[in-house]
Amino acid sequence: MKEAEGVKTSLLFVPLLGGEMEIYMTEKGICEAGGIYFANITEGLEDYDYEILQMKAGEAEVFLNSLLDENGENRAYADFYYGKLEAESQARVDEMLDEAVCGYLHDLKAKTEELFVPLTRELLSLFVQLNEQEVLFSSFYFLKYPCTIWGNYNKQYVVFRNKGVPLHKV
Repeated sequence: MKEAEGVKTSLLFVPLLGGEMEIYMTEKGICEAGGIYFANITEGLEDYDYEILQMKAGEAEVFLNSLLDENGENRAYADFYYGKLEAESQARVDEMLDEAVCGYLHDLKAKTEELFVPLTRELLSLFVQLNEQEVLFSSFYFLKYPCTIWGNYNKQYVVFRNKGVPLHKV
């Protein structure tokens, strides 16, 4: 176990496009670190303030990168549900990716079916593109200035934040 800003988290190391990347967060860890996590949209809509932003991939990437800058890569995560997809859906995702990125997704799938990955600019870009094409949806979790962004449904991103916190303060 590793202590990360007071939160015990399990560690998993996987290769990422020729390098090493530390992967370590769970649903419980997101919450313990002050982030916003909920299992279904109804819970989020009831328990948090939210905004629905209409954004194409490029706009979403700029917006999410600004949140990444404000929070820092060590306080930003994305969920990864590739391992939970049916084989046919995984193949559809694979067809859209180059070999290195596809290999990375398969490495993650081999390690676990569900996990939260530290968000980097490269992963953010990849996940935004997959959201845009509606083949693999990811949500984004920011912990320093807590907010959760549920990925693209018809180019709509739902930004959840704690009650009473305006979007510009996120």
